[in-house]
Amino acid sequence: MIACAPVAAPARRVEEPVRLADREYPYLVELEIGVLAPIGECVELAPLVPKLAGRAWSGRARRGQVGTRAGQDPLLRENPRGRLRGRDAVACTY
Repeated sequence: MIACAPVAAPARRVEEPVRLADREYPYLVELEIGVLAPIGECVELAPLVPKLAGRAWSGRARRGQVGTRAGQDPLLRENPRGRLRGRDAVACTY
């Protein structure tokens, strides 16, 4: 996990999909990034999975964007291992 960011606006289709490696992303999703991990210091989700509950987490965690259910968001915002910091403080590492 590199950031906690609520969706700021509904997804919208773009004319030219963004292509990364062998995948295309035809939708733009605006996010409000509040906290962010410095590049190379992401937060590992595996230790949090038992607390997040639900069998679907292993498959969901493989996506770029993972939504949470009520009660899960505070766990992710607890700032595991102190890695997440204010966006403005670490955005320059990207």
